[in-house]
Amino acid sequence: MAGVITILAFTFLSGKSVHSLKNGSEIVFTSKPLANGLPNSVVFTIDLKGNTPGKTVIQQSWDTSRTVTLQPGQKEATAIYYMPGYFRAKLILDGKIVKEHDLFIRANKWMATVDHQPIPTYVKEEDLLVKDKMEVSENVLSEIKKITKPTWLTYHLVKPFGNLQSDNFTLESSIKNIFAEGPAVCKAVRVFVLCSKGAFIVPFTIPGCIGEVNLKINDVFLQESSNDFSSFGTDLSHWTNVKMEVKNRTMKIFLNEKLIREQAYKEDAGEVVGLRFGFLGAGSVKDIKLFDGKGVDVYHDNFNN
Repeated sequence: MAGVITILAFTFLSGKSVHSLKNGSEIVFTSKPLANGLPNSVVFTIDLKGNTPGKTVIQQSWDTSRTVTLQPGQKEATAIYYMPGYFRAKLILDGKIVKEHDLFIRANKWMATVDHQPIPTYVKEEDLLVKDKMEVSENVLSEIKKITKPTWLTYHLVKPFGNLQSDNFTLESSIKNIFAEGPAVCKAVRVFVLCSKGAFIVPFTIPGCIGEVNLKINDVFLQESSNDFSSFGTDLSHWTNVKMEVKNRTMKIFLNEKLIREQAYKEDAGEVVGLRFGFLGAGSVKDIKLFDGKGVDVYHDNFNN
């Protein structure tokens, strides 16, 4: 779900380690995307204003596992983001966040990637079919069938939705996994709601593969090893209706109009800034509806245009 960063260039200054922060308000931490679209290079500029910490880290987003450790005195870094997303970049000195800012890599219309690591394959616009439903062409599907390890096809839409807040919203859609051969036998699907301060990731799979399910409701991360997720198992070879309804930081998850999970969380996820639908193998999506807490239609796409 968030971006992959590769550090390309550095500028070093000399410095000695200190234990206390000085001139904190003057510390500079900025970033600038260099292009539109993807992949996108971003230049980070860092000026510690005389501070020489033992460890300097850039955390790329809300995901605390996405970090880059800088060399002592490093002033600049050029980075590549391969996926669209909303990244809350943080400058961390000796374990303390001292500066942070938003970095928005947009996909203003639907795009698709075959999620090879570390660099995805971008599906060409002419191979993304959006008539009544969203799916990939036979050319892309034939290439996916040649892949010999588990690989995801992901549809992305990353843009503002009119200041839609994540504490109260509803997302509803229909999904279908259309390929279940070889490493894609589990027909897994993941539905993402990307937010400015967090994310929601809801998985579905066939009943026999429930043992690989994890659920993320912003600050709450639940693993199958300690939870019964059998209700998330279903036959995804047919159109399946899914709904995620959040009211006052409690999410209800529905599968074919049946409530299968209710989960509260504590931390504010911020503004809703993106949607993703990920398919192990390949899949289709149709009739996406996004509502605010009052039931007002914020975004609706039936792919008939």
